[in-house]
Amino acid sequence: MAHDPIDTLGKARHNMLVKAECSCGNVRYCRSADLTMVYGGGFDPLKLEFDCSRCKPEIKVTLLEVHPEPQLFITF
Repeated sequence: MAHDPIDTLGKARHNMLVKAECSCGNVRYCRSADLTMVYGGGFDPLKLEFDCSRCKPEIKVTLLEVHPEPQLFITF
């Protein structure tokens, strides 16, 4: 079954996390529902800009769906 690409925060599920990962190892997680309230539903989650408090490299953004079972993430 093919899934439509998640190209806006509005298409992200409410239980999804946006993972911002820096090359220095610094990682932050934000709930997609919270980001939708700040940026709006039409914003592309992969184009969000995050800063690293340790350095100033390019940040890699990943969408994660939180599964009801503990310790299980599904990456899109």
